[in-house]
Amino acid sequence: MLPDGASADSFGPDARSPADARSLGGWVARVLSHTVNPLVLPPLLLGLVLAHLGAPLSEIGWAVSVGVAFCALLPLAYVARLLRARRVRSLEIPERARRRGPLLVSVVAYLGAPAVLWTTAETAAALLAILVGLHAGNTALILVVTLRWKISIHTAALGSFISMLMFVAQTPWPELALEATLLSPGAVSGLLLLLGALMWARVRLGAHTPAQAAGGALFGLVLPYAELSMLAVGRFL
Repeated sequence: MLPDGASADSFGPDARSPADARSLGGWVARVLSHTVNPLVLPPLLLGLVLAHLGAPLSEIGWAVSVGVAFCALLPLAYVARLLRARRVRSLEIPERARRRGPLLVSVVAYLGAPAVLWTTAETAAALLAILVGLHAGNTALILVVTLRWKISIHTAALGSFISMLMFVAQTPWPELALEATLLSPGAVSGLLLLLGALMWARVRLGAHTPAQAAGGALFGLVLPYAELSMLAVGRFL
């Protein structure tokens, strides 16, 4: 096993041998990494939360579109520009030192979504704005961590997705008078299996050490839930 600092800059998804990359395990790990991508999770979160709260389909579509624009397309466009200029090796940016700029751009881009959702959403506008706002703030914290340690952004993003969904599923929303709910704590807990698989995938591809993958998962599972709980106690939700 690689020492914890070894993969910080030198190793990425393309660091494995060609034979290993063509193996079944390597293929599964790549599919997981590309499918469970940090860019797609925030828009999906907004859609699932609104569906759970009984919002109309048109409003769900609008919120997802806002999430795609600010949380996916803008950061992706910046990374694609770096890729065309050959300043990064891949869209996943395996080099830790080169992640700082894209993370900073992502934080700035994410901050546009809360403003739009706060002013345009009809269902749970404050909740939606807070969810994306916390995503921006926590990404800024990941940026700080990345200055010293290559924490897994993939596992942090999925962990955050799970913890935010869990908070929404466990919280009563009396003002919305829900007749039926989409999310349940049990169903959301099932996503922990996916998180475990993603941790394995990131280590299998050589993108992270086990500690880095686990650190990202722990960051995502604990911090957003604690933040939302404190906001709920303060009656900001």
